[in-house]
Parts: sequence; C-alpha cells; structure tokens
Amino acid sequence: MALFQKKVSHQSVLSGLPFEYFEVISNVSKWYLWNPNILHASLAGPFESGAKGSCMPQDYTYTELMIGESVRNSIAELIFFVPAGSITVRYELNQVAENATHVKRNVCLKGIFAYCRFIVYKKAFLKHYAETLKALEKQVMIVRQQPGTSTRG
Repeated sequence: MALFQKKVSHQSVLSGLPFEYFEVISNVSKWYLWNPNILHASLAGPFESGAKGSCMPQDYTYTELMIGESVRNSIAELIFFVPAGSITVRYELNQVAENATHVKRNVCLKGIFAYCRFIVYKKAFLKHYAETLKALEKQVMIVRQQPGTSTRG
C-alpha cells in the first residue's frame, strides 16, 4: 500500500434488490437523503463511467467528483477529489436471496489530506461508514414505497 493511503471496507446483507440499491446510489442529487455527510451533490449527465460532478460535504469544502466504474445494478464507483488526493468509494451489489442484496462498500483514501483526516477522525469515520449502509437500506425501502417507482431492474 502506498504511503498516505488507507482502505476500509464494510459489508452487509440488506433487504432489497441490487437494482434498487443502484437506483438510489446513482441518484446523485438525492445522496443527502441517506448520507448525512453530504449537503449537496450533482452530476453533469447520466451516471456512467467518466461522468463528472460536484459534491459539498458537511465537514469540508466543495469537492469535484467523477464516476469511476459503473456497471448497472452491480458496481458503482465514486471518486471524490480532495486537496492533494482522492477518496474512492466503491459499492458492489450482489443478490443473495429473493429480496436480499450483499452490499460491499470499499473506501480508499489517498493522499496526505485524506489520510490525515482518517487518522484524526478514525472513530467517527468508521462509525459513519457502518451507519451509511443502514441509511442506504432505509432509503431503498422508502423509494420502494413511493408510487411510480420501478419494481424491476
């Protein structure tokens, strides 16, 4: 592993189907509904590899973002560009039962800024990472109940 790099992974089996998770994750302008660290986010164009946008996290400044890898209903990789580095968040979605999805969230912090923030706020980061999966599941259940939402991938 490179100097000033930290990798963290959380995974859980959650209620819902992979396409439902992909729909919620790919709806960038609504991230704030399930990620308490995001005040605002936008994407210029469709959610696909190479698409660019911006994000305003709660605890630091405006951040540019880019979609790294996007495989519909399976992989969503988000790259946030922070001073002197980046934070990559990769969601891997796999159906494991009729109404259950294994969601794996890998986070890679690169660069002195991201690495130092992790070291200083490690406990809060780890708590946030774990809580975000549950909040994501809750948002999937809310979207599922809304009229006019899709029920197939």
